[in-house]
Amino acid sequence: MVQQALENDHISPQIIYTYIQIFYRIETLPNGVKEINLSTFKTELELKNKIKDHYQQSNTIRLLLIRVDYHNEHQHILSLKHVLLNESISKSNRGVWLTGT
Repeated sequence: MVQQALENDHISPQIIYTYIQIFYRIETLPNGVKEINLSTFKTELELKNKIKDHYQQSNTIRLLLIRVDYHNEHQHILSLKHVLLNESISKSNRGVWLTGT
């Protein structure tokens, strides 16, 4: 799924939820993908700024995966969805996905 997104000119925002009992870290992300945890942000403003920076950068990172720990952070998912949709740039070749486990 990630590789297919990188092959397209446009990466649409996604919210991906998977349920597993054990947390697995994705160790082999393709080039052009960066993964961060939601818990690294202390405020909504920090998250918004990170998303804005992602769309404005000229480096090779095209897809930003924000991992959400569903059991501890599920109360933030609706507001995260709105932040993601409000901060995304439709004419960009970059994208941001929320992944929940």
